[in-house]
Amino acid sequence: LALIRSQQGRHAAAVQLIARAAGLAPKDWTLQHNHGEVLRRAGRPAEALLAYRRAVELAPNAAVAQYCLANALRAGGRNDEALPHYEEAVRLDPGLTAAQYNLGNTLLDLGRYRSASEAFLRVLALDPKHARALNNLGVCHRERGDQEKSGECFARALERAPDFDKARRNRAQYLEARDDIEGAREHYRRGGAGTAAVLDELRAATLCPVVFESRVAVEDYESRVEGVLREFLRRGVPLDFSTLHETGVCPSSLMTYHHYDVRPVKQAFAALFEGQFPRTVPDPPAGPPWRIGFVVTHGHEGVFLKCMRGVIRELSRERFQPILICSEPNGPAILRKELAGIEAEYLPLPKRIDEAAERILRGRFHLLYYWESGTDLSNYFLPFWRLAPVQCTGWGWPVTSGAPHMDGFISAEALEPSGAEAHYTERLIRSARLPTCYPSPPVAARARTRAERGLPERGSLYFCAQNLRKLHPDFDALARGVLERDPAGTLLISGEIQPALTRRLQQRLQKSCADVFERVRIVPRLAEAEYRERLRTADVVLDTPHYSGGANSNYDAFAAGTPVVTLPGAFHRGRYTLAAYRQMGVLDAVAESPEDYARIAVTLAREPDRRADLSRRLLAALPEVIEDRRAVRELETLFESAIRGAAAA
Repeated sequence: LALIRSQQGRHAAAVQLIARAAGLAPKDWTLQHNHGEVLRRAGRPAEALLAYRRAVELAPNAAVAQYCLANALRAGGRNDEALPHYEEAVRLDPGLTAAQYNLGNTLLDLGRYRSASEAFLRVLALDPKHARALNNLGVCHRERGDQEKSGECFARALERAPDFDKARRNRAQYLEARDDIEGAREHYRRGGAGTAAVLDELRAATLCPVVFESRVAVEDYESRVEGVLREFLRRGVPLDFSTLHETGVCPSSLMTYHHYDVRPVKQAFAALFEGQFPRTVPDPPAGPPWRIGFVVTHGHEGVFLKCMRGVIRELSRERFQPILICSEPNGPAILRKELAGIEAEYLPLPKRIDEAAERILRGRFHLLYYWESGTDLSNYFLPFWRLAPVQCTGWGWPVTSGAPHMDGFISAEALEPSGAEAHYTERLIRSARLPTCYPSPPVAARARTRAERGLPERGSLYFCAQNLRKLHPDFDALARGVLERDPAGTLLISGEIQPALTRRLQQRLQKSCADVFERVRIVPRLAEAEYRERLRTADVVLDTPHYSGGANSNYDAFAAGTPVVTLPGAFHRGRYTLAAYRQMGVLDAVAESPEDYARIAVTLAREPDRRADLSRRLLAALPEVIEDRRAVRELETLFESAIRGAAAA
């Protein structure tokens, strides 16, 4: 009768009846188990968990009892505790498909992707039509870097369940990453109704290609997106915070790689969402030490560690308390491994963005520093909540966030052109030093000869080390100019993990650089040791326009003694190489025009003595841009000034 009342939604009566039944037979595990079920349906999870535990104590060999206890633990976010109970359930009953599936889900949530894949494969052996297991197997492949297998899994999941929205979005994202814009758009537009459908439609309408065919195509995209945003602003775009991590949409990060001012698009996006977020401002404890939260979301830990490890290490612990705010499940482990011995706290964030915001609010921070803002849904939307009295971002993602509650953008005087304040919705803060304390880059002990590497033994060797997302169509003319000026020169360009993207770039270069294309070689993505060898083997590194090399590739090249020829852009993101050279006091390889770019590159490549002299000066000046403790002292001053200013306001 209790179970019938529970199914009818009469939860108070159901709880009363099941309690009586369980009391009449306290050693009957099935009654204890059903007691837990009724309490769970009644919205009383803590009491349900106790009942499930009693059932397992009475019948430890009952697979269903183990399974339901695991479910209750997992629902409470206690994945580590749930895992052994799922494992016991599938040991007791290997044919219990639901237990195998949730075991896979738990392993997936814990970031154990190989073991999760094995669990989902066991589910599919039991039920080949299990669309959710196929989808989640695809997620495992994606997290492990096997994009092709992930795409196949998402497609197979959709064959079995055409209306399965998660698989549809995952397949769309897979196609988007391959630069199949029309295929991705078609999948996004196949959604149903409601808030999620509106967001899918917005994403479909604002998809940005990875490889543009021409500058005109870039400009057409900019114009079209601005029109789309005006239309959606008229219609309204409601948000569902509970699914924002799955269905949200933000300005494409790919826009940043191109030459136009993205501030209007960022502001238009923000206008779509403004007014839907709570405006609670936390009241942090009295300081100092000031609680500084460094926000590092999933997938961005590596570059953060390279650029900010020294800052975390050197930050004064008398004045500041650094907390690394990172994504579950693997963020804390990745950061702790590299920051071993460095005093810092860690605040892991759940996948749901509203729950992540609540966790940050409870941390009572004086200042939040977003390493990147706009490269994923979490670091884009979190600033829309007012999560600290001061929120700022900086050169980790070198473009304005557009977020209305982001207070400052920390840049450097050497990075910004005159009038750059107009490029940001935040207050532009120009520091005297580049805001990083970068470690000394390793250098390949020995560079193999060109013959050993299968490269031309004669003639100049030029190398573009940037990922192909940075290769704006304007780069083609720069590369063509260099190779036309140097008929014996060869240009090496790094390919992409996604073969489709490499093919797209190759097809573009065949058209734009037809006369010299036979001397353009797109080489596979290199392992780190080979990449450092390549830097030593090359005569000259060619920088990309509009989005130049950042600290990583530039400092690696400088440490190898290889000059980087650069043509500074109009915005911060195209000027980092220039800024590094300014701080080093070495400006020989900074061009003023495309013609100057080709002249400098070819002169350095073909005149070994001049190149050797520049190499010596680069190596001598390298200490100006690595292990820069003066930059940390300046950041400390900026942080404290902002915190005291917010407290006084």
